[in-house]
Amino acid sequence: MTGRTVAAFPLVLLLAAATGYVSLSQEILWVRAIGYATGGRPQVFGHVLGFFLIGIAFGALLGKWVTRNPTVQPLTFMAGTLFASALVYYVSFPVNGLLITWSENLGLAGFHCAVALVAFLIGGVFPVLCHTGIQARQAVGVSLSRVYVANIVGSTAGPLLTGFVLLNEFSLGDNVLIITVSTMALAGVLALAPPLGPSAKRVAAGAVLLGLAGVAGTREVA
Repeated sequence: MTGRTVAAFPLVLLLAAATGYVSLSQEILWVRAIGYATGGRPQVFGHVLGFFLIGIAFGALLGKWVTRNPTVQPLTFMAGTLFASALVYYVSFPVNGLLITWSENLGLAGFHCAVALVAFLIGGVFPVLCHTGIQARQAVGVSLSRVYVANIVGSTAGPLLTGFVLLNEFSLGDNVLIITVSTMALAGVLALAPPLGPSAKRVAAGAVLLGLAGVAGTREVA
C-alpha cells in the first residue's frame, strides 16, 4: 500500500481520534435509546453491536474502493460521508421513535437499519485515513501505528466522556444533538481543506451551515 498524503499528519491524527470518539458515542446513544424503547431488554446491546459491526465492515470495503480510485478525492469523500452520517443519525431518532409507537417490530427494524447505515458511512473514513495518512518520509508502520493509536484514544474517550459525563449532565436528546453537531463540524473542517477550490468550499461550507441550522432549529421546536 502506497501513501497518498492529502493533509497534514496532525490533522490526520485529529480526525482519526475524532471519528473514533463520534462512532463509539453514537453506539452508546443507540443502546440507550433502543433500551428505553424496549424496556431495557438484555439483547439490545448485542443487536446494536451486530448491526454496527456489519455497517463498519461494509464501510471499510467502501473505503478500500476509494483508496483504489484516483478519481475520488479522499478529503471530499470523508467530508461527504461524515455529513451524511450526521444527518441520518439525527433524523433516525424521531423517525424511528414515531415508528415504534405504531409497531414495535417496525420501529426496531428502522433503528437497526439506521445503526448499520450510519456505521457504514463512518466506516469508510478510517481506512481512507490510514491510507492517505501514511507519510512517505517515514516507515509505513510508524505512520500507520500512530493513526491507530489516535483512533483508539478517541474510541476510548467515547465511553468515558459521553457515557460517564455527558449522559449524566444532559438529556439523551441533547447528547444526540452534541454528537450530530460535532460530526457536522468535522465534515466542515474537511470540506474547507485542500484540494477543493474556493467556489466548492463555499458550497460545502454553506451545506454544513445549513445542516447545523436545520438541526438547531428542529431541536428548538422539539
